[in-house]
Amino acid sequence: MHSSNWNSLLGIKLRKLRLKNNLSQSHIAYMLDISRNSYIEWESGRVDFSFSKLHKICVHYVIGLDELLKDLPPLNIIFNIHNKKALLKLISNAFYL
Repeated sequence: MHSSNWNSLLGIKLRKLRLKNNLSQSHIAYMLDISRNSYIEWESGRVDFSFSKLHKICVHYVIGLDELLKDLPPLNIIFNIHNKKALLKLISNAFYL
């Protein structure tokens, strides 16, 4: 699976989560300190997500990163990293943000 497909799946989850909580795209963009247009690109899956922004989303919705990423393909499938140490460091750093 390519990262663009993963981004699209996560974008769909973010949209559902936002709508479930009756929030506007502007509200979430403000909370993330990004423009509304940037957030629209997130929901459409056209951009890569930073773990620091995903962490802010989790804090805002009071959910864990594992809950947000549940049902998405494993991250190690989409990263084209041959060095397993680098991949493990990337994933472990996500939990210390």
